Amino acid sequence: MSGIACIFNLDLEDIEISSSDVKKILKPLSFRGKDKIKYLSKGPVSMMQCLFIATKEDELEDLPSVHKDPNIMIISDVRLDNRDELIKSLRIKNTAITDSEIIVQAYKLWSVNFCKHLIGPFAIIIYDFSKKKLMCFRDQLGLRPLYYCVEKNKLIVSSSIKSIKDSSSQSFKINEKRIIDNLLFVCGGKKDTFFEEIYKLPKANLLTFENSKLKIEEYFNLNDLYKKKAKQSKDYAKEFRKIFLEVIQSQMRSPNNKITSALSGGLDSSSITRTLSYLNSNNEIHSISLIFKGLEGKEKEKTDEFEYMESAGDENFISHFIELENTGPISTLETSQKYYDFPVSAINGYAHIPMFKKTNLLGSRVFLDGYDGDTVVSHGSEILFDYAKKLQFSKLFEHRRKIDKLFGFTPNKWATFKTYFLKQLIPSFIDYYLRTKYRKNNIPGNLFKIFHPEVLKKIKKFQYLKNFLGYYPFKFSKNAKTFHIRSINHPIWEFGMEMIELHALANDVEIRFPFFDLRLIEFCVSVPIEEKNKDGVNRAIFRKAMQGIVPKENLDRLGKSNIAAFADEEIKNIDHEKFLSSLKSNNILNKLIDLEYFEKVIQKNVKDNNFSNNNDLGRYYSLISLNFWLENLK
Repeated sequence: MSGIACIFNLDLEDIEISSSDVKKILKPLSFRGKDKIKYLSKGPVSMMQCLFIATKEDELEDLPSVHKDPNIMIISDVRLDNRDELIKSLRIKNTAITDSEIIVQAYKLWSVNFCKHLIGPFAIIIYDFSKKKLMCFRDQLGLRPLYYCVEKNKLIVSSSIKSIKDSSSQSFKINEKRIIDNLLFVCGGKKDTFFEEIYKLPKANLLTFENSKLKIEEYFNLNDLYKKKAKQSKDYAKEFRKIFLEVIQSQMRSPNNKITSALSGGLDSSSITRTLSYLNSNNEIHSISLIFKGLEGKEKEKTDEFEYMESAGDENFISHFIELENTGPISTLETSQKYYDFPVSAINGYAHIPMFKKTNLLGSRVFLDGYDGDTVVSHGSEILFDYAKKLQFSKLFEHRRKIDKLFGFTPNKWATFKTYFLKQLIPSFIDYYLRTKYRKNNIPGNLFKIFHPEVLKKIKKFQYLKNFLGYYPFKFSKNAKTFHIRSINHPIWEFGMEMIELHALANDVEIRFPFFDLRLIEFCVSVPIEEKNKDGVNRAIFRKAMQGIVPKENLDRLGKSNIAAFADEEIKNIDHEKFLSSLKSNNILNKLIDLEYFEKVIQKNVKDNNFSNNNDLGRYYSLISLNFWLENLK
């Protein structure tokens, strides 16, 4: 993991950069890595790298570096999880080679297409002196950030928005569209940041500057997986197990043989932690679990996972339990905002902070997290829509009955028929109209009501919703495979991983997300829908694959906890009048927000504890984080 930056003269004149300008870039960039800091200028380009050592190979890195064959300069924020495969394909004899040196050899063989061969998180900048061509790459899943700005005759590219702002001579206006998106979706558009003229290089994209032309193009799209034929196998669970173990093994590289893993007791974290133990030969493995103290009744019942944490324990790793009390997203907001370039929007992100602090105290630099294995593996419930679309109603009713039985619901054939068949026949724009008319106090009926009437005049609501995601989100797609792909492709996952990563970096820890591995995603998407949900049991292949590694108690667990209690409590107990006054004095938010609606509907619902069936609590927190960020920008 690293912070990388590049200043490039678009006129190709030799670059001149003062030591004070270098410091302006390096200071915020060093948040991402303090182990080795270096900058290098040659010709029209100046590159800087702040390295965080997260693997043994990182200790050998010396970036930026200049090479003669090919004639390039390179910096990279990368962890290659398919190193062995690349070393074999490139016929590299030195297996202790650094990741950046592998990239140089890959570029020599495959040119710009080398990025299609990489698996793992990466942000890479290469300048080819022979071709007079600058290239910037981001990985297929958006696991490493990269931002850019064009200023007069310069292109500035960086892992950090703040380093771009600090090194620029211009002032950047707040991007009000991104604030609107934050209140609607939390995440933003593919290239949007909270500042006008500073852009994010979208995931799976390549930025090039050649022959006086700046070009951005996509080199990979998850939707392309739809074209691949369904995976055919006699034993899908065996195939899943093989790939999952390969992914975990590839993410076990560390500089000091210490690895830490989250362990909530759920299927995802239990599978990662127990697989680490299963594969381990000479690493020191630690698991970290959170205990939410001070909760009673239903709140405690929803949050308490202790029995599953215990059952997932193993003598081959050291278990740690952290008790949380009197904390939440608001009480940690001031600390978190210090290392965020944007609002701290993840309402439950605070829960990672004590785990990363503990990881640091244990001397570990690597933390594996089961972030959204649900979406990647898929619960398989989309099979119900598939049955309805194929008019296989007997299969639809029987499968729904099995699900209801497992979860203790009362079967209702009419409700099943209406949800999975009749409602899907309604055209999207009519469906939206009906939802906004008859579900005024819930999504999507209340989505846009938070905005000032003058703002709403400029927004075509249905089209805005559809354009943001590229599809209408309240209807099933054309088939189960498309539904699965678009669920993984949702921008919220990229945004969420970026936010969690910042909490990890603040504690000198590299966070890794095993489920967001291209090998695993490609397999899960290719599995026939009939195999994903068996007899009503969700993620059936995953559960079968982990037999013999994960204890039966954890494999059989169908539900999961809800850790929102602390966030709910903090938001309910803030000084509501004081916050309303603060909003009124915020020159940006008071012209975007309908303050009357906020006070009479959102604030009232939160005060009255009436938010279980709407999104008011989440939007309230979004406003709190936005307001705090904007105030601190002053």
